[in-house]
Amino acid sequence: MEALQADLASGNGPHAYLITGPPRTGKSLLARELAMAFNCTSWQGEAQNSLFGALQPAAATGWPAPCYDCASCIKALAGSHPDITVLDEWTAERSSIIDQVRAVQYASNLLPYEGRWKVYALLHADQLTLPAQNALLKTLEEPAASVRIILTAPAAQSLLPTVVSRCRPVPLRLVARADIAAAIDAETALEPGQSEDLAGLAAGRIGWALEAAREPRLLEMRRAALAHLVELLGASTAARFRAAEQLAASAASDPSELTEVLALWLSWLRDLLLVAEGCPRLMVNGDHATTLARAAAQCPPTEVRRAVQAVQRTIAHVAGNTNTRLALEVLMLHLPALSPAAIG
Repeated sequence: MEALQADLASGNGPHAYLITGPPRTGKSLLARELAMAFNCTSWQGEAQNSLFGALQPAAATGWPAPCYDCASCIKALAGSHPDITVLDEWTAERSSIIDQVRAVQYASNLLPYEGRWKVYALLHADQLTLPAQNALLKTLEEPAASVRIILTAPAAQSLLPTVVSRCRPVPLRLVARADIAAAIDAETALEPGQSEDLAGLAAGRIGWALEAAREPRLLEMRRAALAHLVELLGASTAARFRAAEQLAASAASDPSELTEVLALWLSWLRDLLLVAEGCPRLMVNGDHATTLARAAAQCPPTEVRRAVQAVQRTIAHVAGNTNTRLALEVLMLHLPALSPAAIG
């Protein structure tokens, strides 16, 4: 964050940034905040003209955040700033994604209308097709002096190495449980104890915790995803392959939902490994303690490790736009086979 502060204060930072991190760790939020901050007058250190004379900029905040009070921030919050573009949804027609990138490429060659920079926040850049990434590469290689581009992706490996090499990496880490609980208390009005429970379930994903505090559907999604995993552990190979087909079909319209499901599976299998290794106090899914203990009694740690690695590979494959159904079918073959009666 210190590097971002220095870039905002000096105006001499790189022309492109790549924000990476696990799902729901705040990548999109940071990208939006950074896009606003680039044109926020509090970071520009110079008086701004107005109808009533020169206005002195407000003091910059202690982290790379906008002030929310200047004219630029107010327009950005309203989605009407002419020099800040946030692309958070790519067209369902994969052949048309390159047209969206070409529109950015053309507009980025124009001078800013009123701000210091023309800023483009391209969220979920891992969903870009290879032709679209190559088109974006042209802008990254020869950017206009007044352009700043911000990309987000789960991992750098989900983008072309040539794209990654032209961006400053901004990796986000998992957040401590106490910090997540404090953020929930500051942002919401949950009953006492609920913030700690959510912070524990979040497994370091502060974005998930804050959204779950406001949207109960996320907790229901978690419950359904983990129940499905437990069911698959006791299912036949044929049933697992049918599940892979269904998951792949649902991912065709929304890959992020599958990534979220796989992340939940990964957290459960991680807990299973911890229980199998005699470290149950470190588990995240405490409400599954009984099921995890029963599963650990049937499954050796080496088998659980293979399953954890298989889920990690599958998440990378989904992010890399490979054959999702094939990746899921391979995953199903690496999940432990347990007795339904023993884990039920």
